[in-house]
Amino acid sequence: MQQETSHAKQSDEQYERFLRRVCETGRVWSLNNDEGFVTTDSAEYENEEGEALALFCFWAEREEALACAVEGWEVYRPAEIPLGEFIEKWCVWMSDDEMLAGIAFDSALVGREQEPLQLVLDLAGELERLGKSVQLGGFESLGELVDIIRRLPGSNDASE
Repeated sequence: MQQETSHAKQSDEQYERFLRRVCETGRVWSLNNDEGFVTTDSAEYENEEGEALALFCFWAEREEALACAVEGWEVYRPAEIPLGEFIEKWCVWMSDDEMLAGIAFDSALVGREQEPLQLVLDLAGELERLGKSVQLGGFESLGELVDIIRRLPGSNDASE
């Protein structure tokens, strides 16, 4: 129990650091190769058939992504994703396809598994806190996307 609490606290701290850092730099990092971006199976969430949901992995720093290019992932290289593209394309697409975002995973695949639309809401909150904005192509503003997410059935963000 103590170890689980410690991992959860570390995961929360890494998640908060990820949010802060990607909002400061305007970029997110992943790993890719000629066949696509790195994925793994969720350790926490399943679909209706009982199969683990797919999870795309993301980091705040190139070096963090590179450190995970080991043990089966050594064929991948760090890839930079602009924050606006990550929010608008990646997160929305992952949500539509019932995939998750793996945030700040380490080489043992320990990190935060996050629902993509909640990640958008968290990023929007951090950008607002920092007084920063991000350009989106298909929406007038991040606020418009946030309003759409909040109106979705089952949205967990009634507090903001």
